[in-house]
Amino acid sequence: MQNVQELDAFLRLPQVIEITTIKKTKLYELMKDGFFPKNIKIHGSMSVWRKSEIAQWMSDPVAYNTNTATCQ
Repeated sequence: MQNVQELDAFLRLPQVIEITTIKKTKLYELMKDGFFPKNIKIHGSMSVWRKSEIAQWMSDPVAYNTNTATCQ
């Protein structure tokens, strides 16, 4: 079993906006086009993003592509 410190954290939309400085509309547009990590529906309208995926995107946002699930 993984140590709690090794587990990936979830980020809510306000946190993602604060970290990336990208507005909500643009985030969803990038997600739809495959250039930003997809959110995970937890319950009803509650969505989260994996912190590790946001960090990967931030390391090279131009090369990020969800169709390959990695930076190219």
